[in-house]
Amino acid sequence: MAERASLKRPLMLVNRGAAFAALFVCTSCSGSGEKPVPTQIKSISLPIIWQTTRFDEPVMGFSVLDSSPIQLLVAGKTSGVKLIDVDGAPLAEPGPYNASDLSSGVLAQIGDASLSLYPGISASTGKITLYAHGTGLLAPIEIALTPGIEPTVEGMCATRADNSDALIRIGYWTQLDPSTLVLGEISSTDGALSYKETAKVTHDKYLTSCDLDGDLIATGGGFGMEFLTGVDEPIALDIPIVPTSMAVSHTAFGDLAAMTDAGGRVYVALSDGKVGQLSFEAGISSPAPQEVGS
Repeated sequence: MAERASLKRPLMLVNRGAAFAALFVCTSCSGSGEKPVPTQIKSISLPIIWQTTRFDEPVMGFSVLDSSPIQLLVAGKTSGVKLIDVDGAPLAEPGPYNASDLSSGVLAQIGDASLSLYPGISASTGKITLYAHGTGLLAPIEIALTPGIEPTVEGMCATRADNSDALIRIGYWTQLDPSTLVLGEISSTDGALSYKETAKVTHDKYLTSCDLDGDLIATGGGFGMEFLTGVDEPIALDIPIVPTSMAVSHTAFGDLAAMTDAGGRVYVALSDGKVGQLSFEAGISSPAPQEVGS
């Protein structure tokens, strides 16, 4: 495994904020008010510029490590979790764990070990767990949080923690309270990974997606979508879909979210109310998907 890993190309992902923001050159502006409504939804068509090799089963979720070189943890429907490079080539043996969802991965130093940590939801327990890989491990392993989160988790999102005492910042909602996003931090204490709740964000209706970027929180659900930064009032947007997955980023043009719905449609929205619907065209060597998942 070490030999294969040494052949990974030192590629960096294109800055996602700048790339997404470029889509809004031609989109229209919204009016003022606490709940901006887009005056026009711009249709934007983009070519596919990169794909991995085809997976042999449906993907339940995937996580991209936030450090170079590029690594992705992919959760198959039945085959467990697989660590791959940018081309889809395996970097380790498959891990025998089934995850129903995965969020952004981080590189963390725990004691003397440097580990890639991928937060996710265990399909067998419904709990938030960490999938980890590092030097000396033949396959990703599953690490439970101690203490952890008791209720069954319905959905989650994660990012690197700004707090120097924590590793990962997470948000999640439960089956018992699907309209509240619970925020917390994962830390390493005496060799164990533990969770601590820090805040809650309530919504009028149920949640279906979220993402975090620094102090930026973006949520989607039956209410549309909202941007929330620090102690500011949330910015709510009326959008024509219920987002089932979401990625968010700070950009020079404002806070931006990319979203998909259950039907595979893709929308992007800026916090000032600009909204665009994306469609994809085949690239030089990559076919375009009919529907988009995460």
